[in-house]
Amino acid sequence: MKPKVLILMAFHNGEKWVEEQLTSILYQNKVLLDVIIGNDNSSQESTVFIENLVKNFPNVSSVEIDGGSPANTFYKLICYSNPDKYDFFAFSDQDDIWMPEKLLHSINIMNKGSYAGSSSLTLPFSHTGISFKNKHTTNLKKYDHFFQACGPGCTYTLNKAFFIKLKKYLLSVNNYNDIQYHDWFIYAFTRSSGGKWKFINQSTIFYRIHDSNIHGLPFSKKGLAQRIHLLIGGPYAKQTLFLIANFSNNALNDRLKKSKVRLYLFLFFNFRQTRRSLLSAIFQPVIFFLSRK
Repeated sequence: MKPKVLILMAFHNGEKWVEEQLTSILYQNKVLLDVIIGNDNSSQESTVFIENLVKNFPNVSSVEIDGGSPANTFYKLICYSNPDKYDFFAFSDQDDIWMPEKLLHSINIMNKGSYAGSSSLTLPFSHTGISFKNKHTTNLKKYDHFFQACGPGCTYTLNKAFFIKLKKYLLSVNNYNDIQYHDWFIYAFTRSSGGKWKFINQSTIFYRIHDSNIHGLPFSKKGLAQRIHLLIGGPYAKQTLFLIANFSNNALNDRLKKSKVRLYLFLFFNFRQTRRSLLSAIFQPVIFFLSRK
């Protein structure tokens, strides 16, 4: 029997590439799937485009979402969705291209190893013809989920049990101001809830990089500005503190709550629990202390 998968897609003024992305999803091999597109405050032109597009596909629907960011759009889509008739759940950007075996490959690996979630490498490319080298350390570490995501959220697949847990948690949260990065949050939630996670050392999507991305081209002015804001502006430190406060085990949480000094010492001595280079792991605590608010 083919697995049934629900795909959640965040959309905002993305008519330029969304049809190509959606086509690559609908042509996934050996799975049954539905797609819900969350239209986050797009222009009237984009809204009409996406409404007309979904009319062509009986298993694709759209819903108006007042998200304000891709992360909030995904959180609200998770809460909006009904998981009852699905076996697996995946997340999609509006501008990539999925390889035909993306879902099937992830699901087979998850079933074989009883994994709650999975993610993978991507094959980045840009409209300028520039390709980017994709480096990722695949060895997961004890506390790495407190410090970073496990690859881009557009490669994530979750099983039903942990998707339901995730939805239940999000429904209990009043706002998402401290969880600005949905892929990192989903990974941390799954790992902290006892779920096994598999990083697949193989590309499953063509990851389109352009100046309208949330982080822009890596070496463009926008891309550099976004990365500086992530580190110096406070979101990185804020989410790290949120994840430790809410998802560390009880014994660790009790120790860290006793004083901020203990918390900062924990952060400093465990930054090597990221999957980054040694230089980055040394540099991150400095950034954290500079940006904490």
